[in-house]
Amino acid sequence: SVEGARESTELSNANYQLTNHPGHGSAKKLEINTDGELLLLDSTFTTCFDEVPDWQLSSSKIFLSESENIGEAYNSSIRIKGIPVFYLPYITFPVNNKRKSGFIDPVLDYSGNSGAKISAPYYFNIAPNYDATLAPVFMSKRGVQLVSEFRYLVNQQYGEIDLEYLNKDN
Repeated sequence: SVEGARESTELSNANYQLTNHPGHGSAKKLEINTDGELLLLDSTFTTCFDEVPDWQLSSSKIFLSESENIGEAYNSSIRIKGIPVFYLPYITFPVNNKRKSGFIDPVLDYSGNSGAKISAPYYFNIAPNYDATLAPVFMSKRGVQLVSEFRYLVNQQYGEIDLEYLNKDN
């Protein structure tokens, strides 16, 4: 073998099923190399078994590296009953149980007092025993709010500090 070269296995028009999990999908190209990195091109993922799944994630490219604990997806869309409802040009995510800084699930809500409420929280993995979340929140009837949460675990003690700021509450 050539020094620095990685051996890989490539499958075309592949279907896959996760072990001990209902997740499954397909890929026009699936490539895995000896470093344990996985590349999926024009792929899908769902946990539904209907011919037209209730939900499905489609991406033009997904790269997974367990050694670096990173997953990257490009040009991803979520489809409900075959209809695209959400698009992300790029997203990263952890591929194992280790925590990773980044955006977490957005919050969409509505109430009579606040109106439409949209939040995009960002999670900071500061250290194994410290983390924080910072979330700008837009409320159509009240304005923009900044919500933060800091959590810590020291010896046998756990604590949390929450701060919220709402300038000129409408």
